[in-house]
Amino acid sequence: MLGSFLDEIPQQLSTRLIVNFILPIAAIALIRSLGSKILLHYRLRQLPLINGLGPFESSQKAKQNFLFNAQGLLEDGFKKSTKAFRVETDNAEVVVLSPDCANEIRNDNRFSFTHLLAKVEWHALNVKATILEVVARLSSRVFLGSELCRNPAWLRITVDYTVNVFFGVTALKKWPKYLHPIVWRFVPEVRKVRDQIEEAVRLIQPVVDKRIAEGKSPTSKATYSDAIQWANELANGRPYDPALLQLGFSLAAIHTTTDHLSQVLYDLCAYPEYIEPLREELVTVLKEEGMTKAGLFKLKLMDSFLKESQRFKPGALLMMRRMVLEDVTLSNGVFLPRGTQIGIPTNLHFDRNAYSDPEKFDGYRYVKMADDPQKEKFRHFVSTSPEHMGFGHGKHACPGRFFAANEIKVALCHILMKYDFKLAEGSKPTVLKMGWVLSSDPMAQLMVRRREGVDEDLLHR
Repeated sequence: MLGSFLDEIPQQLSTRLIVNFILPIAAIALIRSLGSKILLHYRLRQLPLINGLGPFESSQKAKQNFLFNAQGLLEDGFKKSTKAFRVETDNAEVVVLSPDCANEIRNDNRFSFTHLLAKVEWHALNVKATILEVVARLSSRVFLGSELCRNPAWLRITVDYTVNVFFGVTALKKWPKYLHPIVWRFVPEVRKVRDQIEEAVRLIQPVVDKRIAEGKSPTSKATYSDAIQWANELANGRPYDPALLQLGFSLAAIHTTTDHLSQVLYDLCAYPEYIEPLREELVTVLKEEGMTKAGLFKLKLMDSFLKESQRFKPGALLMMRRMVLEDVTLSNGVFLPRGTQIGIPTNLHFDRNAYSDPEKFDGYRYVKMADDPQKEKFRHFVSTSPEHMGFGHGKHACPGRFFAANEIKVALCHILMKYDFKLAEGSKPTVLKMGWVLSSDPMAQLMVRRREGVDEDLLHR
């Protein structure tokens, strides 16, 4: 009897917890969520909704339309309104503003981003998978130093973490937002992310503890120059999670850099006339400067080619994503109530007022801008403007773009010097479109062979 009674206690407590605590909180959260959404929808009613639904249509239809036809929605939107319009995305309703608003909102504190993250014979290889491994190693060397950058477990985590986070977020989106604080613990995809975080802690924490101990030792002469050390110095004794910090770096840096470098290789295969001029520039600069920051800066043609490749294929159709923190009326009369999500499309990448012959790929385009005093400051790969938002624009432009630019250049220097490459037979890379996101082809293959008679020592000067 007593045993049976004791066995029932956890079940009784669980039932009471659900009835008396979880359900009321969930109900309140649902009411607040629906109320704020209805109010925001009402305050934005003056802006046309491009993929609106009929009274008996499911919201899933609008989300599917967005995921597979975002470009078409942008085109339809600007036909209806040149100032602003609304799009129902897979996550929330977003107001798309005219590119003319880019400079107006770029540094305005009322718009927040943070609230909205060796063979010599020809052989075939998958471009993106190979570049992903290269970028993971390069990034890990800077982020983690020599102690972990070659650790197979860490390299696996850095490559898989971003993908697993994406699947975790996608799985969580199937549940109402007011239930997220409860159900995340039971979603397998989210659990997988948590397991990876725990594994990252097991790998990184001993390194951090070792360095802290060395710092306290009066006889230690150990010095380090990597993100682990920079974070420790910046924290200055304040608590922080080094594993989550490193995973955040990986999330932001590895797949985005991989995507652009892969696209650059596809573009070099499409326009092979640039390969020899790039190699000639590379040899000249390496002889003068070596593989240094100053040397990378002098690679003007390479810088221009990278920027032109990004102009043709930025990372997304919609950039400068922001959350409106207070009611705002823009200079063109568009009213944006607090809580609105907004963004600026990359339409000006192909605007004839911004570029001559914008539909033509010109690897020298930004080299030639050096002769125009009005455009000279915008010619660099890392420079941002409403006409080129590959890295965003304004105070929330990608803070890691300087690191990414140098990382891509270092990798491309090695590829150009060491290898010949061309598209594999029948391989035609196509840009994948999923909602706002534009992704380089993950399945395309290159034929690659090691170059002979090349002075590779130049790469190590």
